[in-house]
Amino acid sequence: MEKGFFKNFFKSEKGDPGESLLFEQKKQKMEEMAKQQAISTGISSYWQEARRIAETCGMFRAGPRGYNNLGLFVTSGMEILQHEPELGYAILSQMNGLEPEVGYQPAGRLMVTLGQMESRSCSPILSSFRYLEERPELFHLISDQDYRYQKAGKLIAVGILWAGRTISDAAHIYHQNQFDPSVKLSLDKELRNWNTKIAEKIIK
Repeated sequence: MEKGFFKNFFKSEKGDPGESLLFEQKKQKMEEMAKQQAISTGISSYWQEARRIAETCGMFRAGPRGYNNLGLFVTSGMEILQHEPELGYAILSQMNGLEPEVGYQPAGRLMVTLGQMESRSCSPILSSFRYLEERPELFHLISDQDYRYQKAGKLIAVGILWAGRTISDAAHIYHQNQFDPSVKLSLDKELRNWNTKIAEKIIK
């Protein structure tokens, strides 16, 4: 299922050229937002933050066996969701670079985990986080499942728009993956908030 994310499609976009331009402008804006969010949070490198999260969550220690470890991906996903969606995706998109050290490409697996947050048995995993009083955003994510689904949907929306080379590519990514109902509700809302007409072309 992970293969739907981060896959490049080299085909031309058909349809309204104005929509294609708007799509490209949105992607550029997301990149700029991620840069500004990184500056405001003191992150100087997406790559280094991806490595920090992998180290914190035990990805290096688990090695190839970590691929089937739900807890590893839930905790990694929660670390990423503490960031704004654009910055979170920019960090997450670096994680495939960890393949030589962990034995697999984590990014797609992470996106799938975020998309299925509602159906995963997360409670025992989430209870393992420490120092929540020092991490208010993490506490909010853990204590409020609706907020967790909302943020997951927003990050996935950014991922679909950012990874898709064209509108039709974005639609292809959207339909190659399965999302839990509450996450999908947030995802679809975020896409429509950006542009209703283009969102319908992706969602239909």
